[in-house]
Amino acid sequence: MKYSEKKLEEVIQKLMFLRDIPGLAVAVGEGEEILYAKGFGVKNVDTGEPVEPETIFHMASVTKLFVGTSIMQLREKKGIALHKPVVEYLPYFRLKDERYKKITLFQLLSHFSGMPDCEDYGWDKPLFDDQALERYVKGLDDLTLLWEPGERFYYSNPAYEVLGDVIAKLSGESFEEYVKNHILKPLKMDNSTLLTAQRRDRER
Repeated sequence: MKYSEKKLEEVIQKLMFLRDIPGLAVAVGEGEEILYAKGFGVKNVDTGEPVEPETIFHMASVTKLFVGTSIMQLREKKGIALHKPVVEYLPYFRLKDERYKKITLFQLLSHFSGMPDCEDYGWDKPLFDDQALERYVKGLDDLTLLWEPGERFYYSNPAYEVLGDVIAKLSGESFEEYVKNHILKPLKMDNSTLLTAQRRDRER
């Protein structure tokens, strides 16, 4: 191993102290080999349960990396065009603002769609059925664009929900199943899941 575990752990512990981080898991790899994996701190400050290398963390916006990767995989496999309007892939996608017809996949990916962000992320009421994303997209018809698509950057979570539905429709799998089968499994990320329901099933 070309690095010092002791030095690495000193840096990690200092970072945790400075950023007030209760717990994290760290892995160092080279090629397909994991050289180092260790948990630090706790995953529950009340129980003091320690973080392990296999501890599952809430991914939140890290899922956007999976969305982007999935879109690019489908571009390679199915030849989808990033600069075509989204409505060519999701005919039911519509917003209150007629300019939605111009929005492309690329603009969704790069946060240049003009779509606003959401205020309620729905953490307390998750939906697990395969039609959830389609229903969400169809429920965007009261949104108004902030400005012309492509005009400026604005971070938008709903834009990535739309991309998730594009992935589902083009692949014939739910977004969660696509990510599991084409990203997580090939990477042997066997402890990872996009569905909290699957996590609960594993812990029983």
